[in-house]
Amino acid sequence: MTLPEKQPEERECPSCGRVLKSEFAFCPSCGETLSDSSVFAGFEDQDLAEFITSANKYLSESGTNAAESAFGLGCYLGFIPVVLLLLILFLFGLRNWIILALIGLGAVLIITGIAALLSRRARATNIRTAYYREVEPQIESYLNKTSITRGEFYSAVRELLSEDAPLLEYIKYRSE
Repeated sequence: MTLPEKQPEERECPSCGRVLKSEFAFCPSCGETLSDSSVFAGFEDQDLAEFITSANKYLSESGTNAAESAFGLGCYLGFIPVVLLLLILFLFGLRNWIILALIGLGAVLIITGIAALLSRRARATNIRTAYYREVEPQIESYLNKTSITRGEFYSAVRELLSEDAPLLEYIKYRSE
């Protein structure tokens, strides 16, 4: 059984009013939880391998959305001070274009690095939140509906997923 592909619809954040795609679990502006309990509904009816890959895909997509938003916002907001700095330097008499270009390039590299760090942090935070709010309760529900033990589930996750899988990160040290 595969999940039906949905086209993302737009909805409004109940907290800040920003218009977002429905695939977002959290508002990138204010951090408000946007997901409802139906985001993961129906996953309990899948077999073990499908359930694990679906849960991992959900976590991965949640993290990717947050990372993209954070990186874009970080770059956008970071370039404003760079432009202002270059404008101020130019207005105060620095007319050497090579020096201005080198200062601008250095500032862009620094801002891009900071945006990448923010993006990584946003991804990790969103994956953690999605795991504890959405995936972990679904795992509990799945285990309650099937005869699979938690230890068998964890073993299956370790066998099916690659080492960098988000779901594996949360069960890595568990061995119930």
